[in-house]
Amino acid sequence: MLYLNLQTTTIRSPEYVSAEPVNRATWLSLLGYCCEQENGGVIVGGGEWKDRQWQHTCGVTLEEVSADCGLWSWRDGDLVVSFYPAKNEKKVRRNRRLAARGGASRSPEKQAAARANGRGGGRPSTRSDSTEVQNPSVCENNRSANPTQSPTKEEEKDKGNRKEREKEKVSSADAAGPRGDLALSSTSSAAGPRPDPRHSEICHLWEGAYREHHGEPYALNGGKDGSALKRFLPLVRELSPDSFIARAQEAWARYRDDRFATKCAQASTIHGLCTFWNDIAAQLKTPTSHAATTSASSTSPLARRGNNRDENGQRPGEIPTDVRAIDMRRL
Repeated sequence: MLYLNLQTTTIRSPEYVSAEPVNRATWLSLLGYCCEQENGGVIVGGGEWKDRQWQHTCGVTLEEVSADCGLWSWRDGDLVVSFYPAKNEKKVRRNRRLAARGGASRSPEKQAAARANGRGGGRPSTRSDSTEVQNPSVCENNRSANPTQSPTKEEEKDKGNRKEREKEKVSSADAAGPRGDLALSSTSSAAGPRPDPRHSEICHLWEGAYREHHGEPYALNGGKDGSALKRFLPLVRELSPDSFIARAQEAWARYRDDRFATKCAQASTIHGLCTFWNDIAAQLKTPTSHAATTSASSTSPLARRGNNRDENGQRPGEIPTDVRAIDMRRL
């Protein structure tokens, strides 16, 4: 139980009024523990508890509960708390059982109302006894005379089957070749388009090429990379898997030599290569940037200066420092 439902007569009883304030507080702590445990107001085996266990469990000391009083008593090693709300505990347990059954059990009031309705013959029928079942042919004639009347379930089912047969005829006519021969069988057309064989071959070649170039395995993203390939491959029918991998290797090598080739950097994933295919092809045709050429080809400190700065990021005439930009801590 989560609440203490105490009557005012309890706190006005002679046992409570004549008790010491310490005993009143002790009784309230014991009562709160018993209500939480729903033990009927009896702490079984409490006589064997140590002082620390009383403090941790009930918030009282062994000295406070050792002597009997009007608010609790000892019985065969069990502590019995007076004025425990046993009726409320039974009510809470009953409500909990009813809630666990999902409301399948009805309250006594609803059961009495159901029995009263049963004795009276139950609920009145909404359909009059004089209703007659019409002949199906008459119903069909009435429906044809009144086209606004809603069709029955059988008519809706027949209408849906006719639409499906018409769609199959149209799809079969579209799949026919120049001489009228079907390009695909009926079973293959119903199953949908066949998967592109280049898809699995590209994924297999990509893992080997990526490991050889980067020295680490590629984490294939089946959802992102797979969706990108499904959208990309139908647009390039003549592209072979080897050409796809060769384009990726060119982009990897270009970005390794030229860090300004940001489009080639997108080729680090299958999704990026498919998405930026044209941009990567255009960047591969452009020459390498001047900053990357000078930094890769020249070994002289004066030649490696970019934007009038040396390798340490200093201009001529500044106070020299031994801290390089690469050694600075990133925040």
